[in-house]
Amino acid sequence: MSRHLHLRSKRPFLGRNNLLDIKVKSYKYDVVLLDKNGEVLKYLSGPFPVSFSKEKLRKPPAIEAKWISPQLITVRNPGKKWEVFKI
Repeated sequence: MSRHLHLRSKRPFLGRNNLLDIKVKSYKYDVVLLDKNGEVLKYLSGPFPVSFSKEKLRKPPAIEAKWISPQLITVRNPGKKWEVFKI
């Protein structure tokens, strides 16, 4: 069984800033485990807020994870703590 870690982003529309004439969105991401068809097997951690802009983050954050065994994986969250998940 082929499994892959992936960042799944969410970008819900929050409203509109009429003064600046722009849409207001909130960016968040989850760390998920996918099968070979791209279906989500398990949500591992998140959602975590992230800021995408020219001045700040232009690339997605790195996934910090390690396979401990075929059935266990650890994922480091933005708080720098490791979480262990049974797959």
